[in-house]
Amino acid sequence: MNQTDFNTYWEKRTALRTTAYFSNVDNVSKAIHKVYISNYNQLQKEVALIYKKYLKTGKGAYKAAYVKQIMTNIDPNLTKLFLKQNKEMEVLFGNTYQNEFYNAIFDLGRGGLQYSFTPLNSKALAKVLAYPWSGADFSERIWDNRAKLVRSLKQNITQGLVQGQGFPEMTRNLAKRMDVSYKQANVLVRTETQYFVNQAHYDSYVEAGIDKYQFSAAMEKQTCPECASLDGRIFLLKNAVVGVNYPTIHPDCRCDTIPELGQSRTGTKSAKIGDEWVEVPKTMTFDEWIAKNEFAYLNPLGI
Repeated sequence: MNQTDFNTYWEKRTALRTTAYFSNVDNVSKAIHKVYISNYNQLQKEVALIYKKYLKTGKGAYKAAYVKQIMTNIDPNLTKLFLKQNKEMEVLFGNTYQNEFYNAIFDLGRGGLQYSFTPLNSKALAKVLAYPWSGADFSERIWDNRAKLVRSLKQNITQGLVQGQGFPEMTRNLAKRMDVSYKQANVLVRTETQYFVNQAHYDSYVEAGIDKYQFSAAMEKQTCPECASLDGRIFLLKNAVVGVNYPTIHPDCRCDTIPELGQSRTGTKSAKIGDEWVEVPKTMTFDEWIAKNEFAYLNPLGI
């Protein structure tokens, strides 16, 4: 298979699998959301008990014991919430990485490469999952999010009681804090999933002896300037740095790479125009795509 045909084959196969992975991400996010709702309902009940017992008018004096009682009562369920996050994500990421690694190995073979590779084992998989590519591994980031949520809830409850907030206002503020935490979990699971897809590609390149890769930015209006500037560029694999010239570049990054088999980049690739995907020249960069389609580039990062 020549480079042109292989590029098309690789991109389509990767896109199909990534769609399936993110369907799994949506299922995990929905499961986590249900637990967040359950935790908020319990939190609401605990706050209601305090208001009913001590602050019937919502204007009683603040006492640290009230906050401590609420946080002590909800702490076990918050721990269960983040344990569930950790377990759900560990299974999702492990399955994603294994599946993508072996599929990438297969696809590289279809490209005409002949090589032997080292099958994954539990130790190797654990090492991949524990690698702190963004300064901390996903598990550490989950528990950091728990600490942030606990501090945020405690601060909101304390301020609410000190300011004499009524029960409706208090619970609205707490709901906002829970929603922020859920959105952080959602971004985390999406970002890490894409990272493990890209890491599976990197490891398959190493196994196949590939020494170069192309950076492939998502052809969408939401693509950030940093990723757009990298699109189409070719890098030595030995110089790849996640977050710099190898995806994942930033939270919720959707970019990928294409292995270089030694021939020129020709043929076509898919790009989104309006609500439709069309074929454009494979040599077209992100900036050229923006100019060709004449729409205002919306910078989602505000840079």
